[in-house]
Amino acid sequence: MTPRLCGACGAGEPGEGACARCGAPATVWRAGAGAGAQWGERAGGALALGFSAFACALAVYGFCGRWWGSGGTARALQVAMALLVVPFALAGMGALVNAVYQSLFRRDWQAAREGVDGYYATAATVAGRVVEGRGTVWRRSDAMALCAVERNAVEVFAHLGRVRGELLRGRPMLGGTPATADLMVCVAVAHLVTRGAWRVATEETQQWSWPTDRSPWSPRWNAGLYLQRMRALDSDERLDPVALCLEEAFERLATPPAVTANERPTRGPYRSAALEVAPQERPWVALTSVLEQLLPGLRSPRTCLRDRASQAVARLASDPARADDVLREMTALVEFQVAPGSNYLNVVLRETQRHLKQRSV
Repeated sequence: MTPRLCGACGAGEPGEGACARCGAPATVWRAGAGAGAQWGERAGGALALGFSAFACALAVYGFCGRWWGSGGTARALQVAMALLVVPFALAGMGALVNAVYQSLFRRDWQAAREGVDGYYATAATVAGRVVEGRGTVWRRSDAMALCAVERNAVEVFAHLGRVRGELLRGRPMLGGTPATADLMVCVAVAHLVTRGAWRVATEETQQWSWPTDRSPWSPRWNAGLYLQRMRALDSDERLDPVALCLEEAFERLATPPAVTANERPTRGPYRSAALEVAPQERPWVALTSVLEQLLPGLRSPRTCLRDRASQAVARLASDPARADDVLREMTALVEFQVAPGSNYLNVVLRETQRHLKQRSV
């Protein structure tokens, strides 16, 4: 009997149709991979547990089945030992019998729905009754436009004192005032999206577990960013060391380009014309994956980014008007929402604070 559990939200007893709690279609559960081999292993474990339970039963019978002797001293000793041993033996026997039952009648299940709005869930049943379940749900948006950020990370770094004093001080931010390197990564990503080098989309995820998650369904989602590389950086963009490091990290994750018919003609045995190969769509990569490849092998990537930005800022001219432009663009960036209740800056800071901290190399 398949689990009566919604794979999209974890609601129990969803019925045959759509889930009454989240509205998702009925979940199609399939037996977990290797179910036959797992059942054989469980049967062997159940046999061993059964012998242990039988040994506990023999211990109880040995103390309670008959007297060890006719003398009062022997019987008093038997009663005292029985009071110590028998309760533990009975408890152990009950636990072992339950473990045998779980091993023989437990089945593992999986359910998945692919696509931009999908989920992956696992569940376990014992004799048809759901005993545990967990899942991850996601939904990804189309490519979106961020607020225009024409100034790169180096220009923001040059006026960081004013940005911190007039914009960030006293503002509720994830983890407090952001580190310099984390803030430059936020700016560099937005700048490359503005220049058309990258595209950005949001993916919101939510996790559930059963039976602990029995609260009413809540639309609380954790937002993350996905990036798509559209072209290589031009000469102006490569002057920004933060953007250049992000580009190099993206290249480490890039897949080989699709081979077109003009590059390598492919002919069938009965065809005289070359077969056309459809161009491959550029992959979407999670921001977390890019940050994992950012300056690999360094214990402190934040220090390296800050040092490179310090060297690049010396080549900039001091222009008070540019500081006003930087402050205006940073104000728009700080207030920009990539999803309902998810601020762009906090979304990126959550990932940079996780991946740009001290590494063990």
